[in-house]
Amino acid sequence: MHFVLFFILIGVAAAQSTVSIPSTAARRISGDLDANWKVASQVQEQEWEGEAAIVLKPGGGWAAPESGAGWIAPNHDQSNATRSSSCCSGVATYRLTFNVDNPETAQIEMRIAVDDIVTMYLNGSGRDSIVYSTTEPTFSTPVAHTLKHGAPYVGPFGVVRTTMRFVKGQNGLYVEVRNVNGPTGLYIAVTPPSEGRTFTNTAPSDSGANSAEDPVDSASG
Repeated sequence: MHFVLFFILIGVAAAQSTVSIPSTAARRISGDLDANWKVASQVQEQEWEGEAAIVLKPGGGWAAPESGAGWIAPNHDQSNATRSSSCCSGVATYRLTFNVDNPETAQIEMRIAVDDIVTMYLNGSGRDSIVYSTTEPTFSTPVAHTLKHGAPYVGPFGVVRTTMRFVKGQNGLYVEVRNVNGPTGLYIAVTPPSEGRTFTNTAPSDSGANSAEDPVDSASG
């Protein structure tokens, strides 16, 4: 069993995206705003009327970001001191648009961590557009996932929900993060593309103009 898992992990690490999209927090504008990812939030006490998602410096409870990626949220303050277990339920929807030249060979390799529950949609918002989902929080350990044209998405209990379909030209990725309580955030690290076009990821600095110094602590959830 250990040898099987070893080879699976090597295979995931070696794969590369053919579609160029930015990781979360790859590039900032105005100090602490994500230049690429947008968010619409209905999370309690975190209704964000702007568009750009906010880049955060993670504390001990969330997965440490790798170079060129970082955590984003609808609000600067994601500390357990102010985001208690009696607060902050609701949904924040993050969105990204990107171009695809050849849908038939398109794939995106990513690692995803979320506080709390995620449903990801490609080119739509209905059940037939779901391409990834979780039923448990993954904020401490990113999960590897591949969006690949023509591949089936297998949902809970092994049920095939949909077949992933990129389109030529502009595509839309929608990431719905449902927060049960406490802090909330999204982290997506994308493997660089292996063909021609590249996206230059700029690792975020440790603090932004209004960033909370310690968004979460070791008791995060």
